[in-house]
Amino acid sequence: MPYIRYERTGLLGQEEGLKLVRSTAEACQYLLKFQGNIYLSTGSKTAPDYAKQLDVSRLHVRVLPTERVMKLLTDAGYQANQIDAIQGPFSVELNVELFKHAQAVAVVTKESGKQGGVQEKNSSLPAVKHSLCRD
Repeated sequence: MPYIRYERTGLLGQEEGLKLVRSTAEACQYLLKFQGNIYLSTGSKTAPDYAKQLDVSRLHVRVLPTERVMKLLTDAGYQANQIDAIQGPFSVELNVELFKHAQAVAVVTKESGKQGGVQEKNSSLPAVKHSLCRD
């Protein structure tokens, strides 16, 4: 059986202040250097992994608003006030407000291409001190 994987064209380069990492584990190692809240805009799939490797009380996550996702997050230790259950697309202004509301010192995003809103997220990153992009 053939395996076909669709990959979106990458839009991020080496922007100032943006740290590119290859894995969730590498992102967590990097994030351990910083104190303060971390905003995860990588979705629900890796949120439990971040919760296991970092102090879950420091995390704030943006996910799709589904019952399955909410159960996954609460089972991983996230509280309701750490979850932005919302469906995009997101403007630069909304991203900035969400990052500020979470009092994030770091944002983790993923290279999701134009359709994943990576340009808007990237334009929002000056609102935080540290930003990571995981592929």
